[in-house]
Amino acid sequence: MSQDTTAEHDLVTTAAAAAAASAARQIGRCGATTGPSAEDWEAKRAVITDLYKKMKLTELDIFMRREHNFHASCPRGPFHNPIVVRLRPTDVSLRLSKRMYNQRFKQWGCTKYIKFSEKEDLLKECGGSVRELTARYRAGKIMKPQYEKTLRYIRSKQAVEPPTPYIMEMKTPDNSTDLILRTLRDYHHALADPASKMHIPSDDRALNLNSSKESDDLWFGILVGVKTLLRSTGDSPKAPSSNHISATWDLNQTFAMLRRVGFLTAPAMLERPLDFVYEVLIEMTALQGKNWPELRHAILRLFNQEASRIFGPSHPVAVICREMLQDTDQSGVTFKSLGCIRDLVVQLWSPDHTMSFKAQMAVQKALLKVRDLGPAIQIGTQLFVSSRQKWGDTSQQARMAAQRLGQLYTVMNEMAMAKGEPDWAAVESALGWYNDVIRLSPMAPGRDARRTGFIEDETTLSTMGDMTYINNRIGKDAEALAWYQKAAEMSRRICNPGSTIMRACISMLINKQKEMKRFDQAAAWDAILSQMEATSSNESVNS
Repeated sequence: MSQDTTAEHDLVTTAAAAAAASAARQIGRCGATTGPSAEDWEAKRAVITDLYKKMKLTELDIFMRREHNFHASCPRGPFHNPIVVRLRPTDVSLRLSKRMYNQRFKQWGCTKYIKFSEKEDLLKECGGSVRELTARYRAGKIMKPQYEKTLRYIRSKQAVEPPTPYIMEMKTPDNSTDLILRTLRDYHHALADPASKMHIPSDDRALNLNSSKESDDLWFGILVGVKTLLRSTGDSPKAPSSNHISATWDLNQTFAMLRRVGFLTAPAMLERPLDFVYEVLIEMTALQGKNWPELRHAILRLFNQEASRIFGPSHPVAVICREMLQDTDQSGVTFKSLGCIRDLVVQLWSPDHTMSFKAQMAVQKALLKVRDLGPAIQIGTQLFVSSRQKWGDTSQQARMAAQRLGQLYTVMNEMAMAKGEPDWAAVESALGWYNDVIRLSPMAPGRDARRTGFIEDETTLSTMGDMTYINNRIGKDAEALAWYQKAAEMSRRICNPGSTIMRACISMLINKQKEMKRFDQAAAWDAILSQMEATSSNESVNS
């Protein structure tokens, strides 16, 4: 290489290095003179201000870079040099972008700040109700930042408001039960009164037979968490000197379980508050084990806190959750309350109304929980016969009543197995009822669209869970595995990707496959579950 060529090469290299160093120094002191021109900012002003109302600043910057090729911190000239682009760290770039955006928003008078008077006006429009505020947000009438800031404002107000007088009174089991019954009566009269804010119109979601997905996820998650905790505490050896450590560990595990499912409490309450009352009365009464009282207390505290935050401390749901913390006769208050509800819906609506059917189903479920089979059989048979007469053999009411009869025979088998032997007649009856629930009738419309031969809904998915349980109990592993797989496949089709039920269905299938040493199949389903959880996580971040 000649001396002239070498000198020319050195000159180019030195110039490139100087340009890079100069650009890097400019990045460090990036101010109003860097970035796109004033004309570029004005051209994108409408887009930027509109997105700013809906997005966080970081999300806005990334979106503008990706979709509009608009780099707020990327000036003209030497900054387009590839050498300089490699030198610019991502965090520095984002920090400079935020500075540039904030300068422009200040010039444009654009702010996300919501005045106190605006929050108060919005709160008055919603009647002071979080439920109405949420409904308007879901309908697109309120922007997300406005909704979130107003919601925080409501919570801050509730935090400083003095408690209602009856919270401070000393309670006994008797007056707590009386207060629950009085609250239920007032609540149902308000639901039936067209002039009341709580009135249930004829097309309201509360009249749907199936529970909401939010409610299913909440209660299934609590059930799984409680069973896991009680099993782990029951199997763990207890050392005489480790009582405090064990109690702390149990408490930590309890709150970890509640954190995993607690975020579903508010959606479940808002979607179906009356159904939530049914579930609280039934599930908080069931005998779960010796450590159950502590778990029950923690769960009810969470429910009371969420109901007070969402509806207010005097709302019926909050009152019932709070007063159930006072009662020692759990079974007594549950059956008195459910009997009260059953009488009220017959009086205020009619014996043939959907709410009457749901109240009867709740009473029967509570009887099964405490294994009082005589009245449970009587109510279950009456429900099944009347459902077929009123709504038809293939109606949803008849299917739900049939599933409950199958569960009744499952309980009979459990009681027999506790004495040493399965009740094969009860097993056969249970499986027969379950098959009637899930099988698609040959005359049902849309059969060709359902190649599985099953009615694909939440009732079928729940019934498949019942079938896996009873097959596991009688030692039929192959049949149990087949139903686990059917349930997992159906959950992928009808459940949200991040739902508790879908994750549980697939997790139980994986555990069964590992138990039967089918490790390749378990690995394949494990990969499917990981992918769906990643998808759900990405959707949560993007939303």
